[in-house]
Amino acid sequence: FSREQAALARAPAGAREGVTFIMGEDRNPDNRFYQAATDYYSADSSARTEHFERNLRCLADVRDYLENHRPAGGPWGIVNIVAHSYEWGGLSVPVREGEGRADLVALKLAIASGELKPLEDSVVDCRTEIRIQGCALGRDTALLRLMSVAFGGEDIQRPKVGSSRYFVYYESRREGGIVES
Repeated sequence: FSREQAALARAPAGAREGVTFIMGEDRNPDNRFYQAATDYYSADSSARTEHFERNLRCLADVRDYLENHRPAGGPWGIVNIVAHSYEWGGLSVPVREGEGRADLVALKLAIASGELKPLEDSVVDCRTEIRIQGCALGRDTALLRLMSVAFGGEDIQRPKVGSSRYFVYYESRREGGIVES
């Protein structure tokens, strides 16, 4: 407990910029997950972040974006990663472009090989929250912990990573040019 308190004391407090990554395109018109999530994070002022990115398709690109677009005021605050996922199968997006799903094995290999290097504490720290907006990934606590290590390293300053333990569903309606989420 005292280590966590010391880490929080070292991490800059105050308002932080956030970013939302929409990590896919809808392939089925009956399942508009990504479009509805885009509508939600664009229209809902309580969910909207300062930055919004729709064109990245792997975790390595998310990592590079966070590093190369770091906020001037300090580390990132909220980092939303919207992607299909399931309880023990990881994320539908790969660690690196052209690979399979980002699951526990893929993350371990990417960390061990140095393909996914942790970010510096000036980019993400213990006050950064990475929120994986996908289904039931919150039940795989080993994967969430490993995501924290992948983005922030083994030190106590690494970001918190969380996800829903249940289904994630976005819904939006477009009527007369107005989006309701």
